[in-house]
Amino acid sequence: MTWPLIERELRSALRKHELPKIRVRGTMICAAFTALYLVVNFAASTREWGKSLNSLLFWGGLIIILQVPKYTVGIFAEERRNQTLGLLFLCGIRPVELFLSKTLGSALVSFSRLLIVYPFLAISFFGGGVSLDVFIATIFSLPVLLLFVFSVCVLASVLCQEESTAMFVAILIGVLLCFAPSLVYTLADSWANPDSSTTTLLVFSPALPAYVAAKHLGGATIGDFWLASGISVLWSLLILFIAGFVLSRVWQDKPETSPTGTFLAKLDARFQSKAHGDAASRKKLSLRWHDTNPYVWLATRDRWPVTLAWIVVGSVMLLWLGACVVWPDGWMCPANFFLSAIILNYALGWVSLFAAAKTIGDNRRSGALELLLTTPLNHLDIIRGQMVVLREQFRPVAWAILIFETVMLAVGLAAREWRTESLLIYLIIWAALIAWTTRFMRSFRHTLPLFWDSLVCGRPAYVALKKSGLIASPAWIAYFLFIVLPVTRSVLSGGMKHFPSGSFGEFFMCGVVLIVLVCTRRIGVVLRHNVEGRLAMDFRAIAAKPVPEPSDPRYKYWKSGEHFPEMFADVLVNRIFQHMKTEKTKTGTSG
Repeated sequence: MTWPLIERELRSALRKHELPKIRVRGTMICAAFTALYLVVNFAASTREWGKSLNSLLFWGGLIIILQVPKYTVGIFAEERRNQTLGLLFLCGIRPVELFLSKTLGSALVSFSRLLIVYPFLAISFFGGGVSLDVFIATIFSLPVLLLFVFSVCVLASVLCQEESTAMFVAILIGVLLCFAPSLVYTLADSWANPDSSTTTLLVFSPALPAYVAAKHLGGATIGDFWLASGISVLWSLLILFIAGFVLSRVWQDKPETSPTGTFLAKLDARFQSKAHGDAASRKKLSLRWHDTNPYVWLATRDRWPVTLAWIVVGSVMLLWLGACVVWPDGWMCPANFFLSAIILNYALGWVSLFAAAKTIGDNRRSGALELLLTTPLNHLDIIRGQMVVLREQFRPVAWAILIFETVMLAVGLAAREWRTESLLIYLIIWAALIAWTTRFMRSFRHTLPLFWDSLVCGRPAYVALKKSGLIASPAWIAYFLFIVLPVTRSVLSGGMKHFPSGSFGEFFMCGVVLIVLVCTRRIGVVLRHNVEGRLAMDFRAIAAKPVPEPSDPRYKYWKSGEHFPEMFADVLVNRIFQHMKTEKTKTGTSG
């Protein structure tokens, strides 16, 4: 017999995620892909197509694992945000029962999806393409990695009250645990010859079993795989235990009180004042913006988005400088500089997207937006105020990135000898990266689609993650893994250290990328104009509608830049009314 709450959560997970349909569709897709692959490689030897099919299906399993955070990071964050954890505990539900009921539902969905690829993985083994050890490593590494990703997402969901913050914390914890052992091993290798004690540090990385399986046990034995898998499972169980322990301590909805005299309480109060802003800073903002545009003051009161931007950007800069000190010969190559600049720009872009959606989404969900629209504050003032907020908050961060990119450009020029062709490609790439950065300094109008999406659904974390690609469809992930990465690897086949070399392939790729960027920019300008018009006409009508629940099945079919289905009728009536009002005003003026 099962606890009633666990049975309810399992049934809810099956119904909410439409697991039977996913099983059928996933099986049909895998079967069609496997059949097509066998037909195309009919003339190849069994060993060749079997090994390739095993690798492709393994990457397919990784695509399924990458979908786990989408429906896991919010299982406890949503309860904490809605302040319903306390009600569940007060009803007599024990912490163990609540934790198991919430986690088992998501775990059922995650592992059931992963089982889709297993019958087709067996084809590569029975066809003689891979050995027994490689097959065993493949089928065991995927659930081990999924368990680790799932446990990290559960811990982040327990620690945070917002899905976006939970996603950031989950990525931070996962990257730290996966790459910290490898980083220590690399540092030991760069400072001195590593001994056995430093070599064994690699097995403490939870990503090592999947890496070994992807390499078909290259450079490792099946014993090393089992040792790394056991340690990864222990990591996952420890993280789940910590999440359950923390959940039993944070269920009470405690109001904000003055800090006590303990050191940790004072440290937490200091961090909150620095990260979110204190009374003095908010008073200055009030004196500056309260009479000009009150919405700017409202949106800039919480400094957490810009604090998060400085933390991420500063961490990347410090890591870059540390790598220059530790690996001066291997790190001083333009390809690493390009990668660092891309990470910096992408981080600033994601945080600005989240900031554009956060204030309007929080106000929409809490009902404060309707209250604001009953005041003399116009909805156009809210839209313009949001652009002012982003410019005021993130322009200093963009300047810091621009200065850092200029330094990397100069260091890259002095790091090696250049030919005319390679120097031209080097300058073209840096021109594109610097143009990307300067866009953040001029305007943040590219965030208007996020402003619209958050207004429609009231979920700033969801729309920011979806727009930035962290919640991507399997089709786009497959496109990146199977098309973008192989093409890039073939172009850079000469080695990252010698990139750019001035080859024809590099010129061709730069030209294609520039054309795509220009076309994307033009399309983005048209879309932003459309969004501005819809915001001006439909803002009040959308704000008056109830906010869809996060579990609403319509999210499955909702696309960025669209209304929800039931909003169409009201919005259309509002547009007709505004059009009649405009025509009446014009007629009266002409008369």
